[in-house]
Amino acid sequence: MSTQREYTTEKHTTMEAAFYEPTVGDRIRVVVRYENAWRPIFWLMVGKDGSIYLGHRYTEISVLRKGTKEVRNSSVSIRYEEGQDVSPELRKNPKVSFHASGRINAVGDRLLRGSLRTITEQQELCRALFLHPSHYAAI
Repeated sequence: MSTQREYTTEKHTTMEAAFYEPTVGDRIRVVVRYENAWRPIFWLMVGKDGSIYLGHRYTEISVLRKGTKEVRNSSVSIRYEEGQDVSPELRKNPKVSFHASGRINAVGDRLLRGSLRTITEQQELCRALFLHPSHYAAI
């Protein structure tokens, strides 16, 4: 189901956004319109148990880095060059999974957080860096 809603940003600019209610197993592709073409950036999917899976559009990635940063006052500054290079073996399947149990799998690491089943309001699960849309092939 898709609905359109208007909302106001901090700068009081009205934007239109689409909201979707995915069915279990639906792979939702996030795309942007740039230079008269749609450019997929990443995908996400919800599993039967409420697990959430995220992945990059490309199946082959030449450079991938990971790292951690401290969040201060709900803000974080991330510099891509500060990340640690990820091995070519791990670049073959760069998806991130947030399991309903609280287990997180991300580029070879296994982390644990509270169960997704206990979340009663919106929470930020992760942050991601993206390139300018011109770097993504048009479909």
